[in-house]
Amino acid sequence: MKEEHNGPNAFKVHRGYALGNPYTHIKDKKTKAQVVVNTREEAIDRYKRYFEESLKINPEFKAEFDRIVDACMEYDEVFLGCYCSLNESCHADYIIQRLRQECTKRMIQNALKNRINEDF
Repeated sequence: MKEEHNGPNAFKVHRGYALGNPYTHIKDKKTKAQVVVNTREEAIDRYKRYFEESLKINPEFKAEFDRIVDACMEYDEVFLGCYCSLNESCHADYIIQRLRQECTKRMIQNALKNRINEDF
């Protein structure tokens, strides 16, 4: 969190928020994480599975992800806030990957819908 962003295009994704990572590799201090694992990479890998499952079964999680996707479709920039250092891998990297996928999917659907409407 080197920068502070506020507004409808800024989202907190650290622990304590809907898209926060329940896994941590931090062993020497207390965190809000539910599970301690061996490495940062393992925490992120487990988060990926957690993310996909949560999209299916957790309405709050899905609603927050959809809210960020909507913002991505509306604004030039969207900011995700986490406490990881900028030079470290982070679960937000996976969120960004999934946002790109979902936004691409929506853009294709919108283009196809517009194309169909133009044909009629």
